[in-house]
Amino acid sequence: MNTILIFVLALALPLAVMCLLKLLKSRKKRLAERNVTGNTVKTGIQYMRPEFHIEEIPAPEPSSPVRDETIRNVFERLEGYFLEERPYLDGNMTIDAVAKSLYTNKAYVSRAVKKYSGLNFCQYVNRYRVHHAMETYRLNPGLRMNELAQMSGFNSVTSFNISFRAFMDEAPGSWSRRFRMRLRGDGMTPRR
Repeated sequence: MNTILIFVLALALPLAVMCLLKLLKSRKKRLAERNVTGNTVKTGIQYMRPEFHIEEIPAPEPSSPVRDETIRNVFERLEGYFLEERPYLDGNMTIDAVAKSLYTNKAYVSRAVKKYSGLNFCQYVNRYRVHHAMETYRLNPGLRMNELAQMSGFNSVTSFNISFRAFMDEAPGSWSRRFRMRLRGDGMTPRR
């Protein structure tokens, strides 16, 4: 009987230690995830991070005149490409495709957009799309918002609304109503 008890304890003790270690490891992982996501405050669509400590801010890369000139050149080519070819009207456009069209890589495109526009690539593209939507609506105020979003390269009305609000500080519906009111005030009636 003592032998059986010793045998059971010999098997149970390592198993209990393994379970305890696994429990501690999963708890540690949850705490680490909570610390990473706990610093992020969810506010609607955007995520805002609190201020970073000085130690957490990476030191800027030393820039060279050659690299700065290359980045400026990439941005100028990008602006020309967007104005002439209007690739942003394609809802499936990617930074890789744009970089390939400019004969460069996506890191240079991304760096150029950030440096000269202060936006990331998606925001930069959506700024062009919003501008195109506004110009299209001015020419044809009878368009519905879903038609306008699709014609401007947005894959959904929701992303169109979010981007429009971000750049114009108002919803596209209220902007279009104000525009139609101005047309009526000028004696013109919009097509519906």
